Amino acid sequence: MNRTKIDWADFTWNPVVGCTGACLYCYARKMAHRFHRDFTPHWVENAFERPFPRKPSRIFVNSMSDLADWRPEWAERVQAKMAPHPEHLFLFLTKRPWACDKVPCPSMLGYSVTKQADLDRLIGGRRWGVEFLSIEPLLAPITAWPAWLPRWIIVGAETGNRKERVMPDYYWLKDIYDFSVRTRIPLFFKESLRPCWPGENRFPFPQKYPLFQ
Repeated sequence: MNRTKIDWADFTWNPVVGCTGACLYCYARKMAHRFHRDFTPHWVENAFERPFPRKPSRIFVNSMSDLADWRPEWAERVQAKMAPHPEHLFLFLTKRPWACDKVPCPSMLGYSVTKQADLDRLIGGRRWGVEFLSIEPLLAPITAWPAWLPRWIIVGAETGNRKERVMPDYYWLKDIYDFSVRTRIPLFFKESLRPCWPGENRFPFPQKYPLFQ
């Protein structure tokens, strides 16, 4: 188990590494290429065997993969290891919740969103087991939300030095902030957004977490 610099988690755990997506802003693919590692989805036994922390923690299980690429047997092994540890909050992310054949439980499944078109796939349709939204990197304004309410919303800016890198507009963030206030959904702005959020005295920089079940 690795301590992480990811703002909204305490640890990362990556028994699976790799993704079939081709996101230009993907930090995981860049990291794998930097260290000349295979980014085809594959099982990592030594990572799987690492013990969980003793204290209740938020554990991001697949920071280096998309759950949609997991084989059913991988999900089953991870679920068997997580089941005796309800003290932890296990967090998964995917850009394709409709392609996740088996979501390991207990856990929270998050949907990775960058713009309204991504979120529209969950508006007026199935929820696909999604419990929280990870809007990072935020590349365009979010103007409509699903009828169901997520348990948590995370928002972040794009990192790295990509030539077309997008920094969120203040009003994009304010719309999400106002929505969270109206609905009382915990909202977490990553530190990368501080330069985009002036006037903290009027609207405090939100960094709230969901409650452990």
